[in-house]
Amino acid sequence: MSYKNFDPQESRHWSQSIRAMMDEMLQRSFVGYRGAHTWAPGINLYEGAAGLLVCVDLAGMSPTDIDVSCAGPTRLTISGARPHPRLPEGQPVHNLHILEIDEGPFSRTIELPIAVDPERVAARYADGYLWVILPRMGAAHGGR
Repeated sequence: MSYKNFDPQESRHWSQSIRAMMDEMLQRSFVGYRGAHTWAPGINLYEGAAGLLVCVDLAGMSPTDIDVSCAGPTRLTISGARPHPRLPEGQPVHNLHILEIDEGPFSRTIELPIAVDPERVAARYADGYLWVILPRMGAAHGGR
């Protein structure tokens, strides 16, 4: 019979792997699991001749609950807090089986691929999407 020597590095690796699997299992469980960290909404980032356009998935929010800030010409931060979805009136529920919609505070910082003019950033919210218009730095100002 042969015995393998104990390797502390291998033991540490197994411990980390098991911890990671347990964390993933809890995060994917049927009722969901969230630690103290915030969630991050999904985004699409588009580039055109005039600059960048960012689309942020923020369904269920009010524009007054969203903050958009540009810290310099290459960093955009979008933050806020999404409320818990409210059940329709007259629809009592007895059990919760799936909880996948993120809620609560969030913050998403995006490193932009080009320099934009922070003074001319504009945003609008429609149909659950926040659209952030980021004019290219040095681009001609359009008259409106």
